[in-house]
Amino acid sequence: MPGARLGLLAGSFNPPTIAHQTLAQAGLTAGGLDHAWYALSTRTVDKEVVTGAGLEDRLLLLDLLVATDRRLGVLLLNRGLYVDQARLVRATYPELSELVFLVGFDKIVQIFDPRYYEDRDAALEQLFALATFLVAPRGADEAPALAALLDRPENRRFAGAVRPLDLPPALREVASSTVRLDLASGVPLEQVVPPEVTAFVEATGLYADEARYDRRRALIDDALAALTADPSADLAPYRDRLRALLTPDLFPPPARQGCQWAEVAPPGSSPTIDIVEPSRCTRRLGRESEPHRTVRQTPIWGGGK
Repeated sequence: MPGARLGLLAGSFNPPTIAHQTLAQAGLTAGGLDHAWYALSTRTVDKEVVTGAGLEDRLLLLDLLVATDRRLGVLLLNRGLYVDQARLVRATYPELSELVFLVGFDKIVQIFDPRYYEDRDAALEQLFALATFLVAPRGADEAPALAALLDRPENRRFAGAVRPLDLPPALREVASSTVRLDLASGVPLEQVVPPEVTAFVEATGLYADEARYDRRRALIDDALAALTADPSADLAPYRDRLRALLTPDLFPPPARQGCQWAEVAPPGSSPTIDIVEPSRCTRRLGRESEPHRTVRQTPIWGGGK
């Protein structure tokens, strides 16, 4: 991607919401980005214990959201801090003209919070040398609140790397945590998640039927364990059992639109994180010290040939 302006929207996506979708699209349009990738990390700051959707299913849902737009993508990495993510992406794609993080106001506050750093200013100097930020409003915190944050004496020298990005007022309160709580309490889904997420929730019992979804997670874990023991293991039995857990016809096979596979690793590192390969839309960056497991797309969602 020589000369491209790449936007990264990092999060746990548990689940992906229309606010995530709209923020990515705003980056492409109002933000002037060439590409916008959802960045899912195996390590998320302040969310070390993730409940609800498993990593494999969150990655799958993101992959479904990007399948019809070549400007969109999914990045799986194993760094939690933005500065570490920026360093990794820059090393892998050195010809980018600009790396831009798409964040909400709450995240930019976190980025400037000294509690997350041993040496805040040194870390921020590294971060803003590698990337800039487009910041969307959250709740009542709009452009004036961002301007006030950047006008603080300790933040002024970094203000040039941070710009506001508008988001419709109706989406500023949308949060994945609220979606999870509503579904667990029996509140029906409103128009806060994409259709792909709605279909997946209804088909698998995610958030709403814990026992049913736990059976799905257990089968995925079994499939991963089988592949770890034998990379040539036959996954058809796992796929069939996963299909049996789905509500019929609610989650059909996704249509692919020529996603490009990019298996990349920064210089001097081992190959990609081998956790999951939901489709060829996903780019995987980073290195883990501990061994990881791989599973193909078909045993995850339970359909296909």
